[in-house]
Amino acid sequence: MLKDEMFRLIEDWKNSGLSKLDFLKDKKITKDKFGYWLAKYNKQNKSKLPKEEKQDIPPIFKEITLPDVTVVRTINKVIELTTRSGLKITVFG
Repeated sequence: MLKDEMFRLIEDWKNSGLSKLDFLKDKKITKDKFGYWLAKYNKQNKSKLPKEEKQDIPPIFKEITLPDVTVVRTINKVIELTTRSGLKITVFG
């Protein structure tokens, strides 16, 4: 079955320690096709990760702590965030 073959190939790559391109040099599969099957493999195996491995996955959101601003006489910029898409969020306090 193609799926089993591709998943075995992905596991071989993961165990090889090689980059994708180096691993695929002598294989009869394109980088794009390998990427397609890698996405399917990751999606299927994401829920099977042990709890400690799931913790290694970076969170989507990052907690930020604002400085304690208790007495402010003038309005100052406290923090400014710029997203990857260019959206700028400025907090004044």
